[in-house]
Amino acid sequence: MALRGFEGKRLAIEADEPQVLNALSALCHNELSKAMGYGDEQIYPVSWVKRRLAQFVSFDMTDAKPKALLGVSPESSLTSESR
Repeated sequence: MALRGFEGKRLAIEADEPQVLNALSALCHNELSKAMGYGDEQIYPVSWVKRRLAQFVSFDMTDAKPKALLGVSPESSLTSESR
């Protein structure tokens, strides 16, 4: 019974919290990785739409993986993003 009360309180608190802005978190991670001198293999790819709306919309980023895990070379991703 105490567990249900705790869970109800937790859910009530979570209901008042704003959504997590996952794309914005990925962009911040990318900026920190660059600032700390990590290579492009640590960068999460974020589409131009998500970059533009990151501060306003919560996107699902669970499938986002760093470029090193995707097998994408940093040079090819830069040319495709600039188009």
